[in-house]
Amino acid sequence: MADIMELKPRRFATVSDGTESVRDGDEVRGYWRATLAGFTAIIAVPMCAIHPAHAHDHRHPELNGWYESLHSGKGPCCDGSDAKRLDDVDWDVKDGHYRVRIDGEWVDVPDEAVVDGPNRAGHTIVWPYYLNGHPKARCFMPGSMG
Repeated sequence: MADIMELKPRRFATVSDGTESVRDGDEVRGYWRATLAGFTAIIAVPMCAIHPAHAHDHRHPELNGWYESLHSGKGPCCDGSDAKRLDDVDWDVKDGHYRVRIDGEWVDVPDEAVVDGPNRAGHTIVWPYYLNGHPKARCFMPGSMG
């Protein structure tokens, strides 16, 4: 039986001196894998530095009990660790109802999600959950705009 020769795709590349060199498919794929890995590292490193803004500042343990006591008409809000702190540009009032921006999407806050009582944290807080990939507000506590 005759030996069957393994065929690999060949690519030609023009070198800076005008000559052509032959590169096999594995070498070309390796080059693109290394290039992709480099770009991934360039993008991933800054992304690792971005953390979500958590509402509960753990440097203030005196607020732990308060966070645990919060609830809205939709139920308990939890302990604050799953809450998000909102900047003033990420919430407002439209047609007499609150709305918030969660993950870049504006969400209407149902009246029953608004937490009654004083906001001891001082900043605006939302406890989001997700339904069909879209954020919703389980609890919301406005801060003082300004």
